[in-house]
Amino acid sequence: MGDGGTILRSIDRGLTWTTVAAAGSRLLRVKMRSNGPAIAAGADGFLRQSSDAGATWTTRVVPGLTRPVDSLTIASPTVAYAAGSFNLYKSTDGGVTWAILPAAAGRGILRVSAPNEDLVWATTGYSFDWTTFAFLSTDGGASFTTPVPGGTPNILSILAFDGGKLIMSGEGGHNRTTAGVVHGS
Repeated sequence: MGDGGTILRSIDRGLTWTTVAAAGSRLLRVKMRSNGPAIAAGADGFLRQSSDAGATWTTRVVPGLTRPVDSLTIASPTVAYAAGSFNLYKSTDGGVTWAILPAAAGRGILRVSAPNEDLVWATTGYSFDWTTFAFLSTDGGASFTTPVPGGTPNILSILAFDGGKLIMSGEGGHNRTTAGVVHGS
């Protein structure tokens, strides 16, 4: 993946590579799940989706997504989340269609991580007072709480695990972890 939207695929553990798609826009990130979809995000706010282990790719139109996708996570073979245009989007059909999660709208979401379909962590970028926040949903994004209080530095990466453990990394090498905030399924 990279400039020009080129997507490369290897079926021999990286020994050889084949170009399988070109989207015409710089790709920023890709996520894959064994026995599930592959999703690639472009710089101009589009998503490409594959249901056949990356052999073919289809551009998916996402309503309201006009800026780069800042974060992607695939929670299951059917459920995926994307953070972009300061909103949180959800797909329940393996990345074919997407919708904004109303419970996260207007929160300035920049990062998302979901270890399963129900447990979703999302973080904001800087707010007006230069703090960032972590939001948690235990119902697949229908509602969110704020179990981790706001603070600095800006959260650049987030990784959630089943059982409630969360690792957040921020500017300047600052890391936060939290264990047992929620006891996921």
